[in-house]
Amino acid sequence: MTIKSLAAWARILLIMVSLVAIGIAVVWTVFPSAVSTLDSHIVQIYMQHYHQKLNKGLEPKGTDDLLAVQKLESLLAGLESIKKMDRLDAIKRSALRELVALYQGLNESVSALLWAEHWMEFDERDLYAKAAHAKVLSSIAGREDEGLKELERLYHLVPEVRWTGYDYAKVLYAREFVTDAEAVLEKTMNSHDLQKDWVVYWDSGKGFNAKEYLKVWPVLQLDGLFQFSLPLPAGVIAIRIDPPAYLPLIIASPRVFINTPVSKIEVNVFAKPISLHQVKYTPSVFDVPVSNDPYFYWNMPQKFQGEAYTLEFSANVMVALPEWFECESGSERLERYCHKARTLTLHKKQFEIYWRTETDDFSAKMRRVVSYSDAVMAEDEFSFLVSPLSPMTILRIDFPDFKGMRYTLNDIRIETEQGEHNLSLDAIAFVHSLKRLPGNSFVVTGPDPYFGTAMSETNLMVKNVYVRGRIQVQ
Repeated sequence: MTIKSLAAWARILLIMVSLVAIGIAVVWTVFPSAVSTLDSHIVQIYMQHYHQKLNKGLEPKGTDDLLAVQKLESLLAGLESIKKMDRLDAIKRSALRELVALYQGLNESVSALLWAEHWMEFDERDLYAKAAHAKVLSSIAGREDEGLKELERLYHLVPEVRWTGYDYAKVLYAREFVTDAEAVLEKTMNSHDLQKDWVVYWDSGKGFNAKEYLKVWPVLQLDGLFQFSLPLPAGVIAIRIDPPAYLPLIIASPRVFINTPVSKIEVNVFAKPISLHQVKYTPSVFDVPVSNDPYFYWNMPQKFQGEAYTLEFSANVMVALPEWFECESGSERLERYCHKARTLTLHKKQFEIYWRTETDDFSAKMRRVVSYSDAVMAEDEFSFLVSPLSPMTILRIDFPDFKGMRYTLNDIRIETEQGEHNLSLDAIAFVHSLKRLPGNSFVVTGPDPYFGTAMSETNLMVKNVYVRGRIQVQ
């Protein structure tokens, strides 16, 4: 090949490169949205691969933590070159956070510390990495003071970041510095604004997304309820509520209403299974621990999906004491929070009515259950009606199991075919885990508290039983 032919090929190649460059420039100028869409699609495919690897790494978590550790370590090996602010930054952070937590759960503090240090090397300004490193140190023999000092430094550096106070108080409490732990805990809990950082998402058929949401500010009503409302368009099939992150909450007695121009209807969405993330639910009570992404959601009934309406949500909301703190320690500093905790614990409990005949003993077949939330009409009063429609010789009332609780019975009435009759507590046949006090009062002294009272005759046919009384949280 001669020099002339090489030069000709070089000119042709240069012309082709120039034409391609001009074509790209024209496309970029004339069709910028198409270029942007193509770029986003390529990046999405690239990111999706690592998202899938992270999710697969987390799948065994809770059932086979060692396998989860192996998968996450393999993922992080592939992300070793990723630096802070790269596209895969969030994937790497999530993998590091999960891996440190898994090793801590496996009581492998040395490995947890190693990965916490890798996390801090990745981003020396990451508060979560610093806190994780400090908590791991505080669990290693001989380095507890070092970890405690790191947590104290974080707590004073960023007191507005509420989880730093909980982390610091927890380690103080575990080290039996109870007075200091209570002081930090009280200051942290008193600093919360319960009306901030609530978000509601709605799903119009595309899943929950960043376009269909609204930040809401619950209003504290005169009756103590937190309430918010927001207009929703037609076609909403599911609703999700995100409480504030890193704030331990109790959300009790939640209620949902649908408001239209002509009606207001309560929808008992919590009667059916609901979906939870970093939230626990027992009848009438949501427990929201200190976590980074708590939320719960439910599907709307079909009949409401075709119309626009205003959603109204109300509940009793209050700051909860962390699970690791024991109110039995007699803390005066945190007594008001302990009192609330005791009261709200009752919302998870229930009254039970049993009866027996002359020949049949107490059993689940001859029982009625009333939840605490349904029975309590005010803060210190309860009443409920059950309909056995059955013959009975002895009526038994089981109180919610809460040691130190005081119950005063104002009224026990039964309805028979002959009319209504008041039952006298003088006819009590037996008492279990209750101490009888003057004035028809009882104090719970142990588990499974109940008493039984005899009917005026054997196998009396009873239609209804009505019980009314007062509660005093000791």
